[in-house]
Amino acid sequence: MDHRQTYLNTYEECKYLFYKQVVAGEESCSAEARDLGSVVHEAIRRMLADGENMVEAAIAYSIQKLKETEGIIPICDESVRIAKWMVRKAVEKARTFGSDSLIEEYIEFEHIEENDLFSPLFHSQIDIFDKSTGTIYDWKTGRLRAKKRQLYVYAYMLKRKYGIIAKKGVFIYLRNGTIEEFDITPEDIAEAEKWVKETIKDIENKIENLLFDNNVGKTFLPTPNTRCKTCLFSIECTKVLSTSDALQLETFVKSPDEIEDSEDIAKESSDRVSSYKTEGLDIGRLIKDIDEEPEIARLLGAEIIRQESALKLMKNALKKFVEANGALQVDSKLFDIYQTISWSFDTDSKRNMATEILTTFGLNPWKYFDLSSTSKKALQKDKNMTDADLDDFLKKFGKQKSSKRFDCRTINEPINDEATKTT
Repeated sequence: MDHRQTYLNTYEECKYLFYKQVVAGEESCSAEARDLGSVVHEAIRRMLADGENMVEAAIAYSIQKLKETEGIIPICDESVRIAKWMVRKAVEKARTFGSDSLIEEYIEFEHIEENDLFSPLFHSQIDIFDKSTGTIYDWKTGRLRAKKRQLYVYAYMLKRKYGIIAKKGVFIYLRNGTIEEFDITPEDIAEAEKWVKETIKDIENKIENLLFDNNVGKTFLPTPNTRCKTCLFSIECTKVLSTSDALQLETFVKSPDEIEDSEDIAKESSDRVSSYKTEGLDIGRLIKDIDEEPEIARLLGAEIIRQESALKLMKNALKKFVEANGALQVDSKLFDIYQTISWSFDTDSKRNMATEILTTFGLNPWKYFDLSSTSKKALQKDKNMTDADLDDFLKKFGKQKSSKRFDCRTINEPINDEATKTT
């Protein structure tokens, strides 16, 4: 397979996500967020490289081009407004760069190892390289801060392809105009080259291993992180990882490195954005928007999966806490390990029980024969049985099993823990 910078970043972040997204070709997050970045980058290129002067025209061109070449569905009106703001800010900044800058420079190495004709292809695209200052610029449209190594890798590619030595790297976060600038040293470039080659080798080995062991979760082990809260595969990861490995508090809270929107973007954003937050969902409006924009349903589905996954992990963790430390009271609720009673009846014993209820008690057995806790209580009441009498009667026909279950109950609520199993 071919490799690119973004793929390697994904692999380092979460190997399971890499497999699902890159190898299996499945979507892991909102297509809207991904397509917004694609439209913004193409529109910036259109204005800087092709000489387009109108932001609106550049964005319209980008949307149409990506739709034709990559099958990308046009982004919604809200994303178009954000894209316009980002492109304007990016172009304003880019006008200060040298006139001989490389814009959206695509670099490809047919073989990552120069002397190995069997080594895989590696390629990537550099947003802007200002030759006059030796600075690599990278536009960021997402919400998480990037790793400096991304630009170290670009510096390695420029050096190998053109013999150019990059001296500085700059991330420009277009959501709020924040700029992160840093030096690039020869040591950084050498370390980036080593990382690229070692990571690609590791990926190739794991893909080869799948030929002998098709357990994807074992080969490409999930790594819980802050992206889990929006990843569509988070529910799958809970089946692969143990609770102790998977439950990371930071997985379910806002990342401290998350980029906030600027006040200008916030003013341009419609009310729809706030209505999609997890807290205080406007259900009526949400249903209306789902009808108009099916992508919203996908976002809501991803959030449901994430929360169900998070709930399962948190319950497992709290169960371990209660097992080690005893019951936990929260207001009028009590988390504890409760004893439950279950009964098992085979078909012959149920027939015999029905016969006795009919012939001995003179009652209709079908009234009680779902054998639920409610039905047993009804039989006990109809025959004026004590709890011990009911147990003795059931023991004639079935087997009683006592087990324990972690649960949350209102303090002093009646216990109703009986279950029935037919074998």
